Amino acid sequence: MDHQFDFSPVSQPPLHSEFERDPDLRDLVTLFVDELDDRVESIRAAHHNMDFPTLRRLAHQIKGSAGGYGFHPIGDAAGRLEYELLGDQADQPTINQRVQDLVSCCLAAVRPEIN
Repeated sequence: MDHQFDFSPVSQPPLHSEFERDPDLRDLVTLFVDELDDRVESIRAAHHNMDFPTLRRLAHQIKGSAGGYGFHPIGDAAGRLEYELLGDQADQPTINQRVQDLVSCCLAAVRPEIN
């Protein structure tokens, strides 16, 4: 089975946190966005290596944190990937699509502007 996957950027509109204008949360949202590049690389590596337990753990972590930082679409995409990975018979094309969806959402996240 060929597990290579094209992670070319998919056209995704910029994704803003619902908390980006909250002065008390802006720094935390910025930190979350700044850490997404590393998380995306971890997702890509786990997917490439077909390391589904790690991929599921990463999806679960992102699902749990993204909503708390106002990025519900990222959390939703992570939840869909986690759900696909819960069963014993993971469908590779569906997992590929869920990984692409999550990566695209993560890459679309926008750092809050500092005013």
